[in-house]
Amino acid sequence: LVLPVLLGESTSSSGSRKRDRSRDRDRDRDRDRDREREREKDRQEEQQDLDIPTLLHMRKQLAAVAGEQLADICKGAEESIAGLIGGRIRQAPTEVKLDILPELVSLPLNWRFVEGPLEDAVTLLLKKQRSGVLLPTLKAAGAAKPSKDAKNILGFLVRWEVKNISQADPKGAASALLSLAETGIEGSAIASMLRPPLLQRLTVPDLVTITSVLAEQGVDADLVKGPLQARVIVSGPALAAVSPEMLLRLAKAASTSPVLAECAIGPVAGAAANSLASWPLESSAELLLLAATAEGPGGKSL
Repeated sequence: LVLPVLLGESTSSSGSRKRDRSRDRDRDRDRDRDREREREKDRQEEQQDLDIPTLLHMRKQLAAVAGEQLADICKGAEESIAGLIGGRIRQAPTEVKLDILPELVSLPLNWRFVEGPLEDAVTLLLKKQRSGVLLPTLKAAGAAKPSKDAKNILGFLVRWEVKNISQADPKGAASALLSLAETGIEGSAIASMLRPPLLQRLTVPDLVTITSVLAEQGVDADLVKGPLQARVIVSGPALAAVSPEMLLRLAKAASTSPVLAECAIGPVAGAAANSLASWPLESSAELLLLAATAEGPGGKSL
């Protein structure tokens, strides 16, 4: 009788020790997890203390050391920095300045998350600013090919520039419109500016360049057709004085739309007629081919 009792007590004691060890391991794991959470919290608090200029500087340093072997790692690090910058824009929007705006719009930010605070911050910065101040930012955005989610904030920037272009001198207005058109952002808003009184202040060569870019960007043909009909195709000698390169560019851009082809290719070919012999052979052949093959609305030959 004693032996079974002793064996039972031994078994019970062994099981109890195992349970105690298991509980100890669980407590150790819980403590380790708690410590790690505290460390992560401390790291996040330290990162949140980094201001936007510092984070942008970190990104530049990262780009300087990035190589082919580190591309994936650096990309992940850049996305992490962009996330921190996005959080900082919401937390401390006063750190946003116009001189760092070109860098900000080039980042893979969560635009839906930051567009409201960023727009509010930029609105304050733009008070008493003149047309052209946002062109570096918009050029940077165009070069970075931002996601569709950035459409709202970039549209806001373009509309501010467009609204203030009428205050600029003709040369400055033409330069601003061309720069805006080349970004490929809000082309319809830019085309809508090409109407009186601004339309009459722009030179024919400038209008040829701007309308060519807008047509290449796929802006609504009817919006581009208006300024072409009002100023360009009726300009006679002024159109003939435009460089061969720009006349050919306009003809090529117009050929992408039957509406534009109908109103522009004939006048461009006519303007080039007197000087076509001095054009580069390849360019003159291309213009003649465009004039011979262009089609208007309904597939009608021109």
